[in-house]
Amino acid sequence: MPKLTKAAAKAVDQVESTSFAPYDPGLYVVVLEEVQAGPELQGPAGPYWKAICSVESTYPDLEEARKGKTFDNLSLSDAAAWKMKQFFEAFGVPADTDTDEMIGHKVVQRLGITTIQKGPRAGEDTTDVVEWCTYEAEAVGDEDPF
Repeated sequence: MPKLTKAAAKAVDQVESTSFAPYDPGLYVVVLEEVQAGPELQGPAGPYWKAICSVESTYPDLEEARKGKTFDNLSLSDAAAWKMKQFFEAFGVPADTDTDEMIGHKVVQRLGITTIQKGPRAGEDTTDVVEWCTYEAEAVGDEDPF
């Protein structure tokens, strides 16, 4: 039978919560951690990218926010080109930019709440990325994100 190492078990025991409580709706400063792509990322409208961000603070007041991550599926379908455009514009870069160059940079996401429709968590509320927005450093006295 499998068993965690002592170090792994200690890390599991120190996790604060096992819930998936959504963020309150509003604007949040996030940092892009990763953009995933691959054959396993297929949806009803075709392939998509998964953008993973870490939450830093609320915006524009920069109050500390609960640590966590946001996930947004960015469809590569023609019908969703507007969302991909919004994603690149939030970073202030052209659409042909390699997403690796955007890793570690701040943007603002408007978060909402949606109800999961399928799967084992059906009926639960979850955080939804409603909009990607530019992080205006000068508006909050922070250094330029790029």
